[in-house]
Amino acid sequence: MAGVVIELPALVERREDIVPLARHFAAAGGKKLGGEAMDTLLGHSWPGNVRELKTTLQRAAWLSPSVVLDSEVIAEAIELGSAREGEARGTSSRGNGNAGALAAIVEAAQAHGWQAGRIADALGVGRATLYRRLRETGVTLRQLRGEADAPSRRA
Repeated sequence: MAGVVIELPALVERREDIVPLARHFAAAGGKKLGGEAMDTLLGHSWPGNVRELKTTLQRAAWLSPSVVLDSEVIAEAIELGSAREGEARGTSSRGNGNAGALAAIVEAAQAHGWQAGRIADALGVGRATLYRRLRETGVTLRQLRGEADAPSRRA
């Protein structure tokens, strides 16, 4: 038996859907979108369509300690997603994208003695959520601690 094929234009061709979807995904993470964040969202091409938009808003929600997601955190979440995609294709190094995007976690970790429970509390998430978010970005707390403790290799 054949199924029904539904053709849906890419999200970039349905720009009017970006803002309502983004608001929905932000609200699901307990966040709101700032005005300039909308411009950042509308300026991206969303090659991953709705799934990429959803993942970006989830990433932004845990990167931002604020209830309002601004354009900077949205841009950082988009960049992190692009870096992860590049890594999956072998075209990006982890140090370029993820280290900057995980700055909030590293900062909280350094301030709270690298103890996962205290880090999670500082970020306003549960311990399991902290570990899941680290796993989603492809790093562990131990790896981050090693990077934070390692001396700079730049000469």
